[in-house]
Amino acid sequence: MKFKDKVIFIISYENWGAMRMSKHHYAIELGKAGNKVYFINHPDKRYELRRGEVRVLETDAINVFEVKHRLFYPYFLKFKANWLYNLTISWHIRKIIKAVGFYPEIVWSFDTGNTIPLRYFPKSELRILMPVDGPFGHKHEMRAVKGADVIISVTERILSVFKKFPIPGLLVNHGVAQVFLDDHVNGVANDKIRIGYSGSLVRNDLDTKCFLHLVKSHPDKIFEFWGENDFRKSNMHLPQDVSRETLKFLETLKSMPNVVMHGPVSSETLALGLKKMDCLFLCYSIKNDQNHHKVLEYLGTGKAIVSNHLSSYKDAASDLLVMAQSTDNNDAFPKLFDAVVKDLGFYNSKDKQEVRKKYARQFSYAENIRRIETFVNDHVKTAQSGR
Repeated sequence: MKFKDKVIFIISYENWGAMRMSKHHYAIELGKAGNKVYFINHPDKRYELRRGEVRVLETDAINVFEVKHRLFYPYFLKFKANWLYNLTISWHIRKIIKAVGFYPEIVWSFDTGNTIPLRYFPKSELRILMPVDGPFGHKHEMRAVKGADVIISVTERILSVFKKFPIPGLLVNHGVAQVFLDDHVNGVANDKIRIGYSGSLVRNDLDTKCFLHLVKSHPDKIFEFWGENDFRKSNMHLPQDVSRETLKFLETLKSMPNVVMHGPVSSETLALGLKKMDCLFLCYSIKNDQNHHKVLEYLGTGKAIVSNHLSSYKDAASDLLVMAQSTDNNDAFPKLFDAVVKDLGFYNSKDKQEVRKKYARQFSYAENIRRIETFVNDHVKTAQSGR
């Protein structure tokens, strides 16, 4: 199967918006390849739509359409009466298909919450389940597998959870958009050392204490943040889901004199900004084992990276990133960060930057899609060949 000239549904828990994650980038790349891509948002829980309403909207991406929709029944049925939810969601899916005007040839789901189950697309040629976070261990995660023709993920840890199912599984790295790989920014000499971070700050899995410690203990450095920082405008998180600790963290961060908050920006603007930094960092709560695609975006810039432990990079060479080794806590992270920023000439040497860029180039979204196509053709029985 070639992912070209197809009607593709991307099912996502995170809505279409200014903040772009892997599911958004896959949609964009598939659209560039000539597919008609319909990005199916999570059901509206902000009550912006009428009950049962479906809207299909154009986006700024080539051949990509956003599908907003609201269930005509309460969302909590999924948790309180799942059998009833399943009866009604199949009808709702048919309504989405009618609004789109096309039956999807490929359904590509990033939603391990099983909100829009793959099994309700029986006529699709190919149904992909792609968990990129977790594993979470809830029952919906296991139910999401039903109907999938292939499981694709970014870590062995996630794939191992699904090994008991007789479904082909493929391990791919996170992807990186081409704009982060283009050498279109020359080296700059900053008046002060500038530290960059990219990603939503409106999330509960950041190590906020470590974050604030870094900023407070380096008042002579400028910390620049790109990504959501207003819980009221997030396309990733509902206001009621944001913890008090996260709200306090955001309030404190915004008040600090050596912090610049850029908010959500386009991939092009983000790439330009990150390439002007002296150092980049990631600091997630260690218990969540986040393996974010942001690492590849960072690597594409070539700049020095300091990170908490990430299982996907546990065997990576130190030239790629300087990573805390503990899988229990981030206690060693601040000292590691201090050591790197004190010796940026070494960590940002031309040779080390080229090693990082070369590594990232292997995992462009276009290249990942080619890998997935090859795997599907070799290992997966699609509707065309008979399941």
